[in-house]
Amino acid sequence: MGKKNRGMRANWDEEMMEEALNLIKQGKSQRYVENHCGIPRRTLRAHIKSGISKRKLGRHPILNSELESELEAKIIRFAERGFPLTPKTIRRCVFAFVDKKKIPNPFSATHKLAGREWYRAFLKRNTAISLRRAQNMNPARAQKLNKPIVQDYFNKLNNLLERIGVKNKPEKIYNMDEKGCRLNLHHQQRVLARKGAKRVHLVAHEHAENVSIVGCANALGQVIPPMILFKGKRLKPTFEDGLPGGSVVHMTPKGSMIQEVFVKWLEHFAKYMSAPPVVLIFDGASCHLDISIAERAEELGIHLMCLPSNTTHELQPMMDKAVFRSFEHHWDEELLRYWEHHPTRTLNKERFSDIFTPVWGKCMTIANITNGFRATGIYPLNIDPIAEYAFAPSLATLRNIEDENNDNSSPEDDVPLASLRDETKKANNSFSEVLVTPEVKIKPNAPIRKKALNYKALEVTKKLFKDTTNVQGQPQLAKKTHAKTSSAEPQPSSSKGRINKENWLCAGCHKNFVADMRQCTECKLWFHEECVGLTEDDDEPFVCAFCEEK
Repeated sequence: MGKKNRGMRANWDEEMMEEALNLIKQGKSQRYVENHCGIPRRTLRAHIKSGISKRKLGRHPILNSELESELEAKIIRFAERGFPLTPKTIRRCVFAFVDKKKIPNPFSATHKLAGREWYRAFLKRNTAISLRRAQNMNPARAQKLNKPIVQDYFNKLNNLLERIGVKNKPEKIYNMDEKGCRLNLHHQQRVLARKGAKRVHLVAHEHAENVSIVGCANALGQVIPPMILFKGKRLKPTFEDGLPGGSVVHMTPKGSMIQEVFVKWLEHFAKYMSAPPVVLIFDGASCHLDISIAERAEELGIHLMCLPSNTTHELQPMMDKAVFRSFEHHWDEELLRYWEHHPTRTLNKERFSDIFTPVWGKCMTIANITNGFRATGIYPLNIDPIAEYAFAPSLATLRNIEDENNDNSSPEDDVPLASLRDETKKANNSFSEVLVTPEVKIKPNAPIRKKALNYKALEVTKKLFKDTTNVQGQPQLAKKTHAKTSSAEPQPSSSKGRINKENWLCAGCHKNFVADMRQCTECKLWFHEECVGLTEDDDEPFVCAFCEEK
């Protein structure tokens, strides 16, 4: 016998079945309902028995709807946490689950994997998930983009905007960022070649020269002419030919930003910015944090706001959120067009403008810029611009608030919050046995690392720095005028004393510099006297604010 005509199967929908079941309840015969609704009596009898009006063809799935819903939720949860599952992992886990629960299945015991056909059918039944290409995220970014850090940044930004009176003046709120660009293609291209060809090559330099582009704009969409940083020492006049109006070019040892050039960029920025005061938001690269930069910015009427480290992918308009997000795509497009007219395919500093100028015009549009400021919550000021799921990767390393406020707490105290634990395990859902939500555990004897200067958002002023820099050229925090350099050991029996000069870390400000200190009589932590409002004349026992709240 030949195969049945699949086009004739189940030519009815849910509404027709509901109508047929209602007619049966009214006392109509099955033959009458069959003729009236066009539903075969055998099908009608099956649905009368089950009481379900939903159309369902083929064999029953190996996992029931409840288990598949749980598995779907698990997959989404893992992806949001930054641990997405591959198709093979899902197939392996499903095999382990049905094998453990003794659920009948046609899976191969040799490969210990659920079948490909089951996987494809699972995706069709659960349309909330699909196969995506994952982007790598630095563990530091996953950890630092958390609610306390972001909330602290917006509070400080709001206070700064209100203090200098520019909160409702988008023309005075700027953001700058640097974009690294290679004088070559940035991405692999889809090209035409012989079908089935094993080798398809595109002749281009593998190690192209790097160029840095400094872009800046305000929340109104007004653009500051770019600064181009080429690698080398000798600046030729021809390097500036064809660049967008007002552009400047500088030479640096590696083609990237350095402190001296950033001071020059501030002077370039001051020529085109609105009348001071203005706010400039930027990231905490080491070349941006220096006393010379803070001094020059103060002279020019520029208030510097540094973003928290490892959060720029969500908080900076000029980066991935808007303007530079499509830069590499447009660059590759223009470079391929350039190669069409230049068979030698050589791109050097003199010809850089042939590609860069049209790309700059495509990226730095008013719509791109204003949308970037809106998406990052800078203007209009929105303290909650980031979607809830964006914080999910930080949950694996989230610590208790008391531990966050207390940098001297031991690593053993770093216990993940209750929200970290596997909710599905609490509910006794079955897949928790084969898919356990990952948690990042801190090693018991891990050393406490010194936090970066811009661990949290901060306003960059001269007060943050010394008059000189240390041997490595890195900025150091300012010493207080009354600080003493005594190296006396702390006295455990007294609340007043000074820790040795190798460790002057304050549990209040989280900064390590030489100053008079006071020890809490309860938790035995040390604080700078300035941070807690004390002087040498205060002889009463000291209890910190953390212990007072407890």
